[in-house]
Amino acid sequence: MITNIKNELENLEKLKLEFGRTFSSDGIKIESADTRGFTLLKDQIELIEFNNSIYEDIIEFNTKEDWIKEIDKFLNAEADMKNFGSFGIDFLNAQNESKEIEKKLTYLSVPKLFLKFYKFKPTQEFTEEVEEAIKSNDREKFKKIYKKFGEFVPTEIILGGVVICSYVRSVSGTFSKSLKKYNNLFGDYLENFNKDKWIKSLDTLDSYKTWECIEFRKPMNIFLILNIKLRKKIYEILGKKILYSEIIENNYRLEYGVQKIIELPLPERVLKTIKKEDAECSVFATVVDDDEKRNNYFDCQIYFPRNERPRLIIHRCQRKHKHPKCKLRIGFMIIVNDIDFNFNRVNEMHLKVRYQDYHKSNNQELYNFKFGFNLNELDSFLGIPILRELNNKDESIIIGHYFSKNDNNIEANKRS
Repeated sequence: MITNIKNELENLEKLKLEFGRTFSSDGIKIESADTRGFTLLKDQIELIEFNNSIYEDIIEFNTKEDWIKEIDKFLNAEADMKNFGSFGIDFLNAQNESKEIEKKLTYLSVPKLFLKFYKFKPTQEFTEEVEEAIKSNDREKFKKIYKKFGEFVPTEIILGGVVICSYVRSVSGTFSKSLKKYNNLFGDYLENFNKDKWIKSLDTLDSYKTWECIEFRKPMNIFLILNIKLRKKIYEILGKKILYSEIIENNYRLEYGVQKIIELPLPERVLKTIKKEDAECSVFATVVDDDEKRNNYFDCQIYFPRNERPRLIIHRCQRKHKHPKCKLRIGFMIIVNDIDFNFNRVNEMHLKVRYQDYHKSNNQELYNFKFGFNLNELDSFLGIPILRELNNKDESIIIGHYFSKNDNNIEANKRS
């Protein structure tokens, strides 16, 4: 059966498998885009059958705030999302109802087939509209692309059958009245619903043609289906953003010539993001002694091996000092591409990052980097050395840098 279904997936129009998705304006349900944004590649799809699985879940989101939290988890690939179709979720307004009304929603699902998509091919129409938006440098055009082609693409979908049972019990004095209704994903009322008969109907030879998308998993932004060249152009328009920043304090004993390597405390969500190649993560940090009277001076570097978490290396620069014990204040920030493609980021700070490889020669103590920054376009500058591997202890370290102006261009000068 799997072979037959795989050959027919693109023809099952009601599943909208080649369309992006978005949440409705009220944030209640997932909707399909109006325009096809990509095509499925048969050799990039994995199918797994379920064996006689039946699930009956009671939905416990009693407020819209609860539901919004669940949506955030889903968009961050931290939770799966059931499809409520056109049924809507009235129970989200339950907090506004009388206390004499009891509401409960039961989601009866029979998963039949698991689909995993490894790659998508964007349509020519989608690609051309993105190229036009890039050329115009107009964020509003990107927003229109979201409306037309959807915002995200589930990379995993479960097909099967769903019936939603709503139970309402109202109490007035000593009299109570209960009403139980069964609806499908289209919002149609199922009169005289027979559970066993319905389950059997999903298991006939051609029953796959009646299956629905009952659950979405691991969504990716629709712009991520584009090639890396186009994605980088969009990142340039969006600019870099500060993903995370923090100031930490601790006591250390620092001697001249001895480096201190410090683990940066990063939340799991940040670690997950910086591992993504598209994020192109950068780390900036600064270190000061909390006691200004000691007049201590430190140099810091970012130690960031590929596929590892970033760490901070601190050197004490004075040969003669009376206070090896220091109370350090370390400020750092993580800067990444906006891989969420948030075109509503209007008033936030937009950052640009430039890298320059540096290989020190034996007699070179001062090195000049020329960047493509225009002084008229930028307000402030930060810089820090980044190591992919630890220095040989016999080598000199970069102990400082400063920026200089050359006409309208900015240059960075490093000392070692």
